Amino acid sequence: MINTVKKILLNIKPISPILLLLFIVAIGSFLRIYRLPDLMIFRADQAIDALEVVKMTEGHFTLLGPKASVGPFYNGPIVYYLMLPFFYILGPHPLSGTVFQVFLSITTIFIIFFLGKRISDTTTGYIASFLTAISPLFIDYSRAIFNSYPAVFFSSCIFGFYILISEKPQRWKYLLLGILLGCTVQMHYLMIVLVITLIIHPIIFVRKLYRFDYYIVVFIGFIIGLSPYLAFEFRHDFINIKNIIYFIINGSSDAPRSFLFFIEVWPRLLSMSFLGNYFYLGIMVCLALIFFMWQSRQLTKNTTYSLFFLTLFTTFCITIIYGKTLTTHYLIPAIRPIC
Repeated sequence: MINTVKKILLNIKPISPILLLLFIVAIGSFLRIYRLPDLMIFRADQAIDALEVVKMTEGHFTLLGPKASVGPFYNGPIVYYLMLPFFYILGPHPLSGTVFQVFLSITTIFIIFFLGKRISDTTTGYIASFLTAISPLFIDYSRAIFNSYPAVFFSSCIFGFYILISEKPQRWKYLLLGILLGCTVQMHYLMIVLVITLIIHPIIFVRKLYRFDYYIVVFIGFIIGLSPYLAFEFRHDFINIKNIIYFIINGSSDAPRSFLFFIEVWPRLLSMSFLGNYFYLGIMVCLALIFFMWQSRQLTKNTTYSLFFLTLFTTFCITIIYGKTLTTHYLIPAIRPIC
């Protein structure tokens, strides 16, 4: 009987790798598109953003993005410009922006597969892409127009490009990496974590990238990616930058600070992503990840592991310094290393 089963298994042709990936993407697409008009999130924030994009379709372009939720300053307008083609094609409808989010979310599944495959092997790529496809948190992210959510896609691209650069440095890749960084920082100010990480990482872990042309070309790309935001700042006496500096120095008197915010948000991120929103299970997985990172010798020897570790460490430091209430989208820079 056992020999018969073995013969049957040996005679079964393996599933084509591309077919398996397409099957995973199909699952993710179904979960995101199913009853989308009924399940999409369209509240005041989404309505304001959609209205700004509709104005752009009528020729009224802007250099200012949505207002930040924690201070008297605004994000960049890059997400408005990314949504613009969808509003041109689908018209001024609440669903237009959500279709944009769904498109980025589905595309991210492909990127995660190739990122996991590049980091380890094809099996890792399948597992990572499948978890991304079925994650309730990422599915929720795909159902709302929100300035921060496209950063999941962009941060995945940034990690992928940096890994390619660390293997084969090329200046056009430096430029594209900088442009992606500039775009991502416009989506949420905590994306500065990625900028800090990619400044420090070559100094410590990838010495062949610790060179003048890497930093100068990435900086030029960063300015290009950030150019709509910078254009507004030049025209308005750097009002956003001044308000950000004031906010960092003085903070907000009505917003409490607590280390508990920092401790609580990480298990919540994991539990909402993959663990059925069971918070205590998220705590256990967090502790397991900390133990793994503490014990792993690959963190400093492997380029990718060291990149992920440094991203997590930088995010830890920034969120501790921030010290106020944290929601899961504040941790988008760390989503890729964790998930």
